[in-house]
Amino acid sequence: MSKPLVKLQTEIHRDALRQDYAGDLFTYWCEARGPAVMPPLSAIDPVRLPRACLPYISVLDVERSPFRLRARLTGSALVDQFGLNQTGHYLDEFPGMTAQIERMEWCVREQCPYLAEDELTFGPNDYKRYQVLVLPFGDPGCGVQRLVGTFCFMEGFDPVRTWTT
Repeated sequence: MSKPLVKLQTEIHRDALRQDYAGDLFTYWCEARGPAVMPPLSAIDPVRLPRACLPYISVLDVERSPFRLRARLTGSALVDQFGLNQTGHYLDEFPGMTAQIERMEWCVREQCPYLAEDELTFGPNDYKRYQVLVLPFGDPGCGVQRLVGTFCFMEGFDPVRTWTT
């Protein structure tokens, strides 16, 4: 039996975000886009992005025909939490990424950010749960060219460790 799809929250409010760094990134995205549907690619600038979010972000290149996502950058905290480094790889190279790719494909098609909570299914640390905010970026007339996701890992979800002597 397949796992039910995770509900996407598309009306995003800062107070729904589990960590301040995610809220800071969302505020930055809103300000950078102004009246446009999404900010331009040039807004993805590590000097201008909120510093606290950098270890928790993933930057993905969007390819079409066929649709694929390549990880341009995986933050150091994500590498630790995932138990793997996706940088330089296509997401479809990792088992367990189908639902995540479907959500991101929706984001690209709709040019709309989303917030979701899910279980980590694509790495060795599959006991973890996370909240992810995915934000589209692209230049006018080009559609979504990159996605930036920021992850907040759920507190207290690590398995109980027992020690034997």
